[in-house]
Amino acid sequence: MSEPVAMTNEQLESAIASKAGEKVTTEYMTSRIKESYFFHPNPVAPTLTICVIILDNGFISIGEAACVDPSNYDKTIGENLAYRNAFQKLWPLFGFLLAEKRYVESIPVPDASSDPLYNTSVQPGN
Repeated sequence: MSEPVAMTNEQLESAIASKAGEKVTTEYMTSRIKESYFFHPNPVAPTLTICVIILDNGFISIGEAACVDPSNYDKTIGENLAYRNAFQKLWPLFGFLLAEKRYVESIPVPDASSDPLYNTSVQPGN
């Protein structure tokens, strides 16, 4: 099995952006974030940072970050890593929503004139 060709984050983002098909974007996901909170449960876990992202529909994603050596702990780094972890968990969910939207749009709409559920002029039993 071969390994993928190494790409920087910038190269990867550029390659993805060049594709014409529908896709989930960071900008769209970010636009759906209502608020985010950070928790630092000291002294129980002095190197742990927890991030809670709340979307506009009320869905919650939780991310965490921690370092082994307390002397390496940095609040800003911890918050960035915990946020990134929580945000990363949103990708499959938004991917599912886009796939569902595309699926629903692909289903043929019934002909209303022949379907009694859609045609109110057709009486049941007639």
